[in-house]
Amino acid sequence: MSFPENNPDVVPFLDELPFWSAPFGLDLLERVKPGIHLNVLDVGTGTGFPLIELAMRLGKTCQFYGIDPAEAALERARKKADFYGLNNVSFHTSKAEHTPFSASFFHRIVSNNGFNNVDNLELALKESYRIAAPRCQFIMTMNTSGTMIEFYRLFEEALKEEGLPDSVQKMKQHIAAKRPHLSKVVSLLRKAGFRHIRKHRNSFTYRFTDGSSMLQHGFIKLAFMEPWKELVPMEKQKTVFSKTERKMNEEARKNGFFQLTIPFVIIEAEKNTR
Repeated sequence: MSFPENNPDVVPFLDELPFWSAPFGLDLLERVKPGIHLNVLDVGTGTGFPLIELAMRLGKTCQFYGIDPAEAALERARKKADFYGLNNVSFHTSKAEHTPFSASFFHRIVSNNGFNNVDNLELALKESYRIAAPRCQFIMTMNTSGTMIEFYRLFEEALKEEGLPDSVQKMKQHIAAKRPHLSKVVSLLRKAGFRHIRKHRNSFTYRFTDGSSMLQHGFIKLAFMEPWKELVPMEKQKTVFSKTERKMNEEARKNGFFQLTIPFVIIEAEKNTR
């Protein structure tokens, strides 16, 4: 049988890997220890990656659970699981800080950038520890504070040139809130009870023809533009972003492209068995 790329019932499920999630998630998947009769949780599963891939890799003896507060995303994940016939996968509308699971239930807990977006990181990690079984393998990915440094450097220049020190401070607070320092995350993991904490650093890049192309990229517009605009007074937004765009385009003319660097870390830990 040929690959069914022209089957309208199949095609909607062939593009299930989001470009933003992929580099983090592929590294995460390589570190998950296979096994049988495992209970596996994905925190912040969204539309189902990497949980659905884990379910197909680890097999039918295991049970898989995904949590996310976004019901619309989970509905898409359910359709994917149904399409692949994964009867051992379920999805639950839940925040990471308070889950519906019993204590010591999970043998593997993963999160692909999910903890970047929780309301209370300390509570979320404590909850993960509570529902982790002894020797549970915990793996999370997170992009770190140097993310998109090329954009933020020029954005800050534009803000300063427009006499907006409060916006500069808001930008730094925004970065710190979304990308907490690695030492803070490790400290909170230890406080929750996790041990044998290991950190693996990695990075990837996105290249664009110029800054204009970057600002018009679909995912940039969808996930980043509104939070960036909120950092700037409304009456100054057009001026600041036009100036930032010109600065990015100038760099692109010098270098032949405009690049964004995305450094990230994979953190592995185990539940303390004391």
